[in-house]
Amino acid sequence: MNNDKVKRYSENLLDYLNFNINSQSTVIYMAGSLCEGFGNEKSDIDVYVLTNRQFIDDIEAGLNSNDVFSINDTNLAHNFIIENQRFDVEFWELEKVMEGIGQFNAIDFHSERHMGKINDGIFDMLHRMKYAIPVYNKEDFESIFQKLDQRKFKYYQAIKKTEQYDSWLEDLEGAYRSYDYGTMFFLSRHLIDNAVVAFLAINGETNPNIKWLYRKLARFSESTKNNIIEQRYIYLQNRNYQPDQIDQQIRETLDFTQKININTQQLILTMQKEGVQ
Repeated sequence: MNNDKVKRYSENLLDYLNFNINSQSTVIYMAGSLCEGFGNEKSDIDVYVLTNRQFIDDIEAGLNSNDVFSINDTNLAHNFIIENQRFDVEFWELEKVMEGIGQFNAIDFHSERHMGKINDGIFDMLHRMKYAIPVYNKEDFESIFQKLDQRKFKYYQAIKKTEQYDSWLEDLEGAYRSYDYGTMFFLSRHLIDNAVVAFLAINGETNPNIKWLYRKLARFSESTKNNIIEQRYIYLQNRNYQPDQIDQQIRETLDFTQKININTQQLILTMQKEGVQ
C-alpha cells in the first residue's frame, strides 16, 4: 500500500470515527492482506480500534438495523463503505488485548505438551500487528506491540501444525487399511497443506489464513531464491484422483511431507536451544 493511499484511507477513517475518540485510551491501525502485501485493489481495508469498554458500548448503541456489524466474545466488528472503499473495523477492548498478549508471552514451549491454546481470533489479531500501519496514537501502538514476544509467532504456529501432522497421518493410515482410496486422496491434500504451513511458519510466514498459503509460499521462494518446495507443492496439489495410482500418489505425498516436516522440527529444536521460552 503506497503512502498516498495510507494517508487518504487514514483521513477517511478518522473522519468517520472522530466523533467519540478518546485520545488517552484509543489506538487505531490498519492491517490485513493489503498491509501484508497479499491484497489487491478489490481488497477490504481491515482496521483495528483498541479502546475502552465505554467507547465500544457507545459504538454499539449508535448502530441501527441498517448497519452491518457482528458481536462475539472478543470484539465488535462494523463494516462500512467510504468513497467506494469498504472498511472492516474491529473494536477490541484494550484490556482484553493486553490479556491476550500476556497469555501468548506466557506460552512454555518446553513443557511436555508444548503449549496452551490461544484463541484463533486473538492470534490472528496479534499476527496482523506485525504488518500494521498505525493511524492514531502511533506511540501507544508501538508500545503495545513491543510488549509482544514476536519470536514466538513462528514457533507457536509451527508446533501447532506439526502436532496436527501426526493426527492427519493417523487418519491417512486408517483410510489406507480400509481401502478408502477417495478419503486417502483428499486426506493427502490436507497433509501437504499442513506440512507446508508449518514449514513456512517456522521460516517467518505466520499468516494463519489458509487462503494465503500459496502467496506465502511464493514469497518464501522469492526471498530464498529457491522455488523447489513451491514447484513440488504445485505438482502434488494438481494431481487428479486416480484410484489405480493411489499408492504412488501417497508415496509421493509422504516423501514430500516427511522431509519438510523433519526440516521444520529441526528448526524448532534450534530455536529451543537458542532459548525461546
